[in-house]
Amino acid sequence: MKYRLLFASIAAAFLFASCSKEEVHLQPPPPVTTALMGVGSVYNGTVIVKMNEGEGPLTKSISNSLPDLGISNIKPLFPHNGKYAVRHKKAGLDRWHIVSFNPEVSVAKVHSELSKIGSIEKVDYFPVIKSAQTSTPFNDPYLSYQWHYYKEGSDIGINLKKAWEITTGSEDVIVAVIDGGIDYRHDDLKDAMWKNESEAGGNTGLDDDNNGYVDDIYGYNFIDAGTGNGNMIGAIYADSHGTHVAGTVGAINNNNKFGAGVAGGNGTTKGVRLMSCQTVDENRGAYISLAFVYAADNGAVISQNSWGLIDVYETPLHIIEAIDYFNHYAGMDANGENQIGPMAGGVTIFAAGNENSTVSYPGMEENLIAVAATGPNGIKASYSNYGEWVDIAAPGGDGGGNGGVFSTFPDNEFAGIQGTSMACPHVSGVAALIVSKYGGPGFTNEHLKERLLTSVDVEKLYSVNATYREGEKLGAGALDAFAALMPANVPDAVKTFEASAKSNFITVKWKTTSTQGFPTAGYRIFWHTTDLSNFDPHDNGYVNSIYISGNGVEEGTELTHTFKAPVFDQNIYIRIMAVNTFGSRAPLSEQVIVRTQANNAPVFTPGEPLEISLKSFEKREYEFTVSDPDGHNIGQFNFNGGSDAATHTFTFAGGKITVGIDASKATPGTYDAVLKATDEYNLSSELVITYTILPNTPPSVVKELENMVFGKGESVTIDLTQYFTDADGEKLKYTVESSESVVTDYGIIDNTLTLSGRSFGTSEITITAMDAQKEKASTSFSVLVRDKNVPADIYPNPVRDHVYVRAGADGTYEISIIGANGGAIYSNPSISTGPFNPFKIDATGWGAGNYTVVLKSGGNEYKTNIVKL
Repeated sequence: MKYRLLFASIAAAFLFASCSKEEVHLQPPPPVTTALMGVGSVYNGTVIVKMNEGEGPLTKSISNSLPDLGISNIKPLFPHNGKYAVRHKKAGLDRWHIVSFNPEVSVAKVHSELSKIGSIEKVDYFPVIKSAQTSTPFNDPYLSYQWHYYKEGSDIGINLKKAWEITTGSEDVIVAVIDGGIDYRHDDLKDAMWKNESEAGGNTGLDDDNNGYVDDIYGYNFIDAGTGNGNMIGAIYADSHGTHVAGTVGAINNNNKFGAGVAGGNGTTKGVRLMSCQTVDENRGAYISLAFVYAADNGAVISQNSWGLIDVYETPLHIIEAIDYFNHYAGMDANGENQIGPMAGGVTIFAAGNENSTVSYPGMEENLIAVAATGPNGIKASYSNYGEWVDIAAPGGDGGGNGGVFSTFPDNEFAGIQGTSMACPHVSGVAALIVSKYGGPGFTNEHLKERLLTSVDVEKLYSVNATYREGEKLGAGALDAFAALMPANVPDAVKTFEASAKSNFITVKWKTTSTQGFPTAGYRIFWHTTDLSNFDPHDNGYVNSIYISGNGVEEGTELTHTFKAPVFDQNIYIRIMAVNTFGSRAPLSEQVIVRTQANNAPVFTPGEPLEISLKSFEKREYEFTVSDPDGHNIGQFNFNGGSDAATHTFTFAGGKITVGIDASKATPGTYDAVLKATDEYNLSSELVITYTILPNTPPSVVKELENMVFGKGESVTIDLTQYFTDADGEKLKYTVESSESVVTDYGIIDNTLTLSGRSFGTSEITITAMDAQKEKASTSFSVLVRDKNVPADIYPNPVRDHVYVRAGADGTYEISIIGANGGAIYSNPSISTGPFNPFKIDATGWGAGNYTVVLKSGGNEYKTNIVKL
């Protein structure tokens, strides 16, 4: 997993200058990344630490106590800024430091060791970042391609043409483009760039304005140069993604060149200023958090961010705190107490990301506005992320070709790209228009957010995206630039409404009102556990408030909203107030009182019997479900298996429980497994599963194996289930032992034994059957491998003391042993012999020499020669 600055674009770019460009996945500075569970991929060689409040700065002396880390450099994360030093300290920025260490040491080890130091509050990683790309009022030649602004005769776009009748932007508003570098020489951007006049007319190589950055004329490049010690490049170089995003926000309008920008002026009145905060490079990473602080300290009030972190579970704390700093201090004086800019506080706007996923960081954080993307038809773009954390939707393009968002590209080019990266600057541009129109003393970032998010077109968005309507997973609605700039009017009041309760879920129904013929922008539901008869909505600190958008909803339409009150068996007092865009409020409705019901405990639904019996070898799984009759979340699930035999898995989504019992892991007996579910209000219920593990019955031999005779190379297969049994029905495991391994080859597959003759001789074969409890039963038999071409074996040959006669089949035989002179030295008319019953003859009195053995049976005669030593 990696932190990467992700361009929210997913399709190839179309360039009017006849060159194509595809999405660029950027790589960070240090050459090695390390996967750490829960944080994504990070760079070796650098971590970012925050000291506890009241502690002094981190010094290199810690390397003496931690020599194995190879710490080479420690420096402040945020450069000293003489003008804003007071508020930097107030915001705690002075507590952050960059620690550079030996890149061969793992980041996990450094994180672990530094986290043990008591003076350090937090150890963050250096994130890997990626970019998030995938008839006209003005004479700009390509404005007609910019369908995403407006399209005559339809509601496609953001209703920008009508908005331009109210304002086209103001040069007093500065937008920080935290992205790739802006091409500040581009003909459609050069006159829109913010310029630091102190540095532009100052001394090269010096920090003329004492803001901590050298030669920052159009902004600054926060890219790490790859030195491993946090040195930044500084000089801005043109990047296609950053240039494209900047053009959407504020490319110069009505200059007969390229296309238009949302807040790019009208040719006579200048548009907003663009500050380039470069944080994207194909081969290096960036100190992103510095860009937010720089932007706030140098006059920006809107932060445009078309990037995100990939494969992570949280946003690094130093980035969150930097965003907080921008939101709090942008537009304020050096002490952070008095407004000096067009808006008090900043607004941070982020692309939602292009993974068609419900997770994106930092987009899911509370301190910013997250933007999803739609295509030319208003439908959610195929790539756009979504979720209840998304705040607003804007055109990002879909389908390639002319379906992309068109804007500036480096080297005086113009291109179409698609992605949430392209949707995001539409919102930033409209935000800049709002500040241009209404900014000034007393205008705050909360005023801007209210105008931006309550003026959206709900039905335009969700009439074609019904799947995402529940939970507003594409935001409050579609961006509407004209509505966001409209003057405020007082809406008609909600006079009556209904309220009902199921458990602690309160459902409210009311009819929409209008504002001078237009749909009312929204409604605030106020509720509390105390009487609201004398409630003042202008002083509602103790009352719960819920905002419901009404944009685009015709007068008289019934709206329904359900909310959850964290109390039971209590009265809930409710009033509704119609509100128009930007703060105009109707009188409160009459009060309605509804009583919540009692809380009910979670309910288990057994899918299996609750009394279970298992044989000692068995493994089984049993499925159960748990649900809450009131619709509450199962906040906690506990399991006590009663023995080592019982385990479980629990899936919170759907409340599915699987209990596994492996009887072999516990002694025989009866046990109780207890499942306990607790709802989010700490009310519990239990389910008891009684299971009995039966005593083991050892395997037994049901039939003995008979002795066997076969020739060399011959084989036989034996079904062992015919000779062994297990009263528990258990599948047995078999092993084989041979007294003479050279005589036979053998093997067992499943329940089948295969024996084959390897060399002449006799072997004792023992077969053992074993169950799961390692209890056994055995049986043995003999195997003779002999030459079947002769009726009997006479051995040994030569003979010393005794000679044995072993017939190939059991029977009675006549035998004579004849010496060289023709006389019989041994004769027996009836001997009993067989494969496993050889007949023994004493040869101790015989003289040395050759003898003939004659064996007769049933009219057949067999002769062979032996030698007596």
